[in-house]
Amino acid sequence: MMVETNSKDKTIEWLEASIRKLESFKAFVEDGSVIVSGGYFDDNYPVSMEEELTENNISLSIDFIEKKIKTPRSKYFG
Repeated sequence: MMVETNSKDKTIEWLEASIRKLESFKAFVEDGSVIVSGGYFDDNYPVSMEEELTENNISLSIDFIEKKIKTPRSKYFG
């Protein structure tokens, strides 16, 4: 999902959607249906010079394995 940087409201909606997605992913990890096999997190907040605006970034990458949950077969589909 890409953010629309020309609108503060759209940017906030994008951030909220991203946080909800990460919280949903966390729930899958907590219930054991997803196993995190690696990851990377980096936040880059350089010391601001005398400029009023400094571009920064936060990066997040998660490698994971999904478990297939076996459900009992229906008596109709044996």
